[in-house]
Parts: sequence; C-alpha cells; structure tokens
Amino acid sequence: MPDLSLNQVPATDAAPALPVFGPWQGLWLIGGYLLASIMGALLVRMAWGFEIGIQAGIQGKAPVIPKPGIDVMAWTAMMSTLCASAWGVLFTWQKAKPLLHIGEAQGIGLRRSAIQGYVSAVILAVVLTAVGLSLEKLFPPDVAKLTGPLEQLARGHGWPQAVYMLIALCIAPPLEEFIFRGALYAALSRFGMIAATLLTTLVFMLFHMADKIHYLPGFIPVGLLSLFTIYLRLRYRSLWPAIVLHFLYNAALILLT
Repeated sequence: MPDLSLNQVPATDAAPALPVFGPWQGLWLIGGYLLASIMGALLVRMAWGFEIGIQAGIQGKAPVIPKPGIDVMAWTAMMSTLCASAWGVLFTWQKAKPLLHIGEAQGIGLRRSAIQGYVSAVILAVVLTAVGLSLEKLFPPDVAKLTGPLEQLARGHGWPQAVYMLIALCIAPPLEEFIFRGALYAALSRFGMIAATLLTTLVFMLFHMADKIHYLPGFIPVGLLSLFTIYLRLRYRSLWPAIVLHFLYNAALILLT
C-alpha cells in the first residue's frame, strides 16, 4: 500500500505530488510572521536611536532617547508590516507554491471567483460595518485608552495617517488574507474545517490584540471578519472575495469614523 501520509498526495501522470504543507509549516509561517514583525520594528527603533546619537555627538551632548513620537510610530508600523508580509509570502512561495491556485481547503485559493462571490463580499461588508458601528454606539470606547499603534496612527494627521490608510487599504486586505485565510488555513485544514476555522480566527484576533486589548468589543468585528472571509474562501474556492470584503470593511471604517 502506498504511504498516504498527512498532507501528501501521491504523484500520477495527471496530478503531480503536492508538497507537505501542514500544521508544522503553519507554525513556522506564523512564528516567522511574528518574528519578522518584531525585527522590522527593531530596525526602525535602532535607526532612530542611531540618528539621535549622531545628532547628540555633533552637538557635544550626551544622547537622551525620548519617547517615540507618532512619526517614528508610523515608520515602525510600516516596516513591521512589510517585513511580516514579506516573510509570509516568501515562506508560502517556497513551501507551498503548487498549492497557490488550488481552490479546495488545503490550497491557497489564488484563483478567479464567480461573480456571486463578490456580491456576497459586498453584502457581508455592509453587515460587518453595521455590527462594528452598532458596537461603538452601544459600548463607546474611551479614546484615551486606545493606545495601540494603528489606533494612534488613525487619529494622526499627515504622514502617520497616510501610513495607516496605506496599511488598512493596500497592504492588510491582500496580504492578511493570503497569509491567514490562504496559507495558514491550508496548513491547519488537516485538523478539519471547524478546527482550522477556529484556530485561524483565534490567531488572527491575537495579532490584533495591541489595538483591541483596551476595547474588548472591538474583538467581535475582528473575529467576524475572519469567519466571513473564511466562509467566502471556502464557498467560492477563491481568496479574491475575501480580499474584497476585507478592503470594503476597512474602507467603510475609515470613511464613517
């Protein structure tokens, strides 16, 4: 009997063997994603500290590291997001390239979707936006406690706010869907669809903890976003409706709040 081990399909003339891409690879994906995010932030802080040291040396003073301003926070958020996203894309490309265009749960889902998928994405975006706004009306957040990096950038002006919009509209929708609902879900699908859905949603919520920890109702839209995008990913066997939903939801929040 052939060895049909976890996440492995035997090669035939019609279907070549698919790579092993399971929970262990999912752990490497998310662990590297977190580490790359931290490294990106550290690079900015190191460069900022080096600049302060140079300026202090020119002035003949002892360097004093002040509290980072919102401009430094913007550079930190940008570099952290780009480094984490680069790791996720490169790791998936290296370990699961043959799965990119497979629509089933064990694939990544970078394939065309039926038009109904985009219609569903618009409807779910409206529902999700209504839920988020309703929660803010019922449980108004204390703005002074919203100290997460993206929360502060959203309330900033100029460059910091531009960074926030760039991340929220151009980077997060395609790359977070690719990494979480694409690669991570594919890796965890070996546990079954329910377990993969719950684990992917939990990990996605944890990565938003810095911005939601002081406003717990904010975790509800984040969790629903994950559930809705997983539904679209599986229902239409494509990541594109999920990306559209993520973009529309973020855009609606920016426009309405």
